[in-house]
Amino acid sequence: FLISTFLAYTGYFDQMTRQILFQQWQSYFDKAKIPYKNDLARVEYVSSADERLRWETNMLPSDDLCRENAVMLKRFTRYPLVIDPSGQALEFLYREYQEKNIVQTSFMDANFRKQLESALRFGTTLFIHDAENFDPLINPVLNRDLRRTSGRVLISIGDKDIDFSPTFRMFLFTRDADADFGPDICSRVTFVNFTVTRSSLQSQCLYKILRSERPDIDSKRSDLMKLQGEFAAKLRHLEDNLLKVLNESEGTILDNDKVISTLEKIKTEASEIMQKVEETDIILNEVEKVSQEYLPMGKACSSIFFTLSSLSTIHFLYQYSLRFFMDIFEHVLYHNKRLESITDPAQRLDIILKCLFETVFIRVSRGMLHRDRITLAVQLTRIYLKNIVGNHMTFENEFFEMAQALEENTDMVRIDNKLSDPQKRALSHLTKNIPSFKNLERHISSNVDTFDKWLNSNDNASQVPVVWDNATNEISTAVYS
Repeated sequence: FLISTFLAYTGYFDQMTRQILFQQWQSYFDKAKIPYKNDLARVEYVSSADERLRWETNMLPSDDLCRENAVMLKRFTRYPLVIDPSGQALEFLYREYQEKNIVQTSFMDANFRKQLESALRFGTTLFIHDAENFDPLINPVLNRDLRRTSGRVLISIGDKDIDFSPTFRMFLFTRDADADFGPDICSRVTFVNFTVTRSSLQSQCLYKILRSERPDIDSKRSDLMKLQGEFAAKLRHLEDNLLKVLNESEGTILDNDKVISTLEKIKTEASEIMQKVEETDIILNEVEKVSQEYLPMGKACSSIFFTLSSLSTIHFLYQYSLRFFMDIFEHVLYHNKRLESITDPAQRLDIILKCLFETVFIRVSRGMLHRDRITLAVQLTRIYLKNIVGNHMTFENEFFEMAQALEENTDMVRIDNKLSDPQKRALSHLTKNIPSFKNLERHISSNVDTFDKWLNSNDNASQVPVVWDNATNEISTAVYS
């Protein structure tokens, strides 16, 4: 019941909301004292290992959200309406049904009615795009208003009766993640939301780099997935056999030799399976350990894409699709000349990371206004410091410390011997860590009046005192340009 409810009602939501809903339903079961499996794996329970491997082969992203969506697309009772801004679901379904005759159309197509009638009659798989422009013509199909006449199964489309083929399949697609559908549509379709989230994109990129850089680990992961599916199926089979034997037993169970021998056999087989599960856990820990080494890369990829997506707030022309970013990522992985003579995994990862940030900046900045390029560079630097360097807390603390010091400038009467503690720390940080500021304290002590006047000026941004011996270094150029 939990699984069927999950598949029927949570497809519209993101991964976090789905998990919250599932946990709420479990709490209701607990209050009502209804027994259920606490460790229920939703995807594994309703799909086989072979199916999940086939999904990956057909370009389904390997994160939990997409796997749950694949199950919904497999076990629907109401025709699916797929929210697919990135086009990943369309690519997956096209590969999944490529052996069948697929017809792609749109609600905006002038020949839509003819294509719908043909698909219904000949049992083809129909992909309908632009679902946000819903046409009531398909209401009888969504309602499954079928009737049987003289051995024929008919459905009415407009004013015509069309033969309905049992092999007919229909999927509705929209790229608009914010499309608003009325209750009349929502009640007759199964929503399946493929909108990319940070966690799902992180998982996708992590699996891609593992498949590229550590194919041995990726192979072990695939084998483990298959073994876990087989073990789960065997345990379920043993449970069914146990229930069957107990149901068919007559009299006292302890006096029934057949029941006792069957129970012993089931116990032995279950023990063997559990032992194999423990062995796979050791391999799983190894896979997890290697995956953790590449996890910062996955996080960085996710952050980069969503940063690119947010650039549209700066200029409406700064629009970057997931396919655009994945092309960059795959180019860095598979066509990187800097990796040709490198075999050490750590060195290769370091090169890939640097090339990724470099390539993203080069390709994106080409289409940006010159004044916006520094914004992109700062955002990419922030991502690098936060996800790769690992000292983002120190970086952020120092940044806010320096910002606080600047905010306190208006409270200073004289600069000599009157610096606040944050200002002193900021000054020390600049002097010690940035070569261009190594003589800053000397300049200040030699020009107290100039700096005092500057700090108390209302227009201090345009009257920065010279604090460099070499006025052509990078920082002075940035400040005075």
